Amino acid sequence: MPDGRIAVEVYDRSRGGDEPAYDFYCSGPQQALEWIQQMSGKRWITAEHLGAFATLMLAAFPEVSGVSA
Repeated sequence: MPDGRIAVEVYDRSRGGDEPAYDFYCSGPQQALEWIQQMSGKRWITAEHLGAFATLMLAAFPEVSGVSA
């Protein structure tokens, strides 16, 4: 987005349909972490999903590069 937010859509393919289960914007690394925390409680979200999301957010918000967990 022009204001720096990243649009995110997450689909649960087991539910059917074309609507995302989550449709949100991330405005920074802290908000991305909050979404990871919220999504991690869902059974259909796998570690692979969370890893892909985290990788995308690190690329989108390079100011956190080099930070280790």
